[in-house]
Amino acid sequence: MNVARIFAVLLLLTVPAVACYRSVPVEMDQLAPGMRVRARLTREEASQLARALGSERWQLDGKVVRTDGTSIVLEVPSASVQRGMTVSNLHQWVTVPAAAVLQLETKRLDQVRTGLLIGGSALAVAALVVSTFNTGRNNPVTNPKTQPNAVWIPVLRLHIP
Repeated sequence: MNVARIFAVLLLLTVPAVACYRSVPVEMDQLAPGMRVRARLTREEASQLARALGSERWQLDGKVVRTDGTSIVLEVPSASVQRGMTVSNLHQWVTVPAAAVLQLETKRLDQVRTGLLIGGSALAVAALVVSTFNTGRNNPVTNPKTQPNAVWIPVLRLHIP
C-alpha cells in the first residue's frame, strides 16, 4: 500500500476524534463550587438577566459559586476591558432560580476519542518516519550506490547504536 494512502487513512481516522471533551448533562444537586457549567435558561430569565449582563443570553457559561437547591450563583464573563496591550475579562455573579434553568451541562474528557487521537497521531508520525527512511532505498536517483560518480553532501546524519 502506498505511504500516502496510509497517511490519508490515518488522517481520516483521527479527524472525528478531535473533540476530546464532550458535554454531559448534570443535575443541580451534583454541582460543586468551582465547577464550570453551561446553563440554558428560559426566555423570561434571559430577559431579566439582560439588564445585569448588558445583553440577552439564554445560555450562560460560567463557574459555580454556590448552590442551595433552589437557585444557583454563577460567575459569568460580562465584559472585556483593554488597557494598552492588556485585555482583562470582567466577571459578574448572577443568581439564577432553579426553575429558570432548562438544562445544565459540564464538559468531561472523552477517553476513547482522546486515545484515538493520540494513537492515530502516533501512527501517522511513525508512518511518516518509516516512509522517509524507506524512500531512497531503490530509487537510482537518490541511492549513492547506483551513481558512483555523484557528489553527495549529507544534510543530516543519524547514528543509531
